[in-house]
Amino acid sequence: MATEAGVCWTGTPGTPVDEGLFRTNHWLQVDRVVRDETVTPLRQAVDELQRYFAGERIQFSCSLDLRGTPFQVKVWQELSRIPYGQTRSYGEIAYAIGQPTASRAVGAANGANPIAIIVPCHRVIGSNG
Repeated sequence: MATEAGVCWTGTPGTPVDEGLFRTNHWLQVDRVVRDETVTPLRQAVDELQRYFAGERIQFSCSLDLRGTPFQVKVWQELSRIPYGQTRSYGEIAYAIGQPTASRAVGAANGANPIAIIVPCHRVIGSNG
């Protein structure tokens, strides 16, 4: 799902659309959600995700509309910098955003990521792998 500004929620496979609408309207406080592919950010995201899962694309360039606390947004922006095929620990992310003692909070923000795959929360691991 997207706003005019960019993708705001992707969900995970099997997540009902109604749940996505509830999350975007209530948790992310998005005023207007666009569900069809007429909005450029959503159309681009669909294309990039299809190419990613086909093994053709390793980096996303679609616009995002990140909604969360300032800390969460900072974490999600840092997650987006993790290159394809690489991982980072929660502590490394905490250090990178200037909050070296906040690895648990980074874990919570990582778990609250509304834009799975495009914002690669799956690339973050514990410090011992």
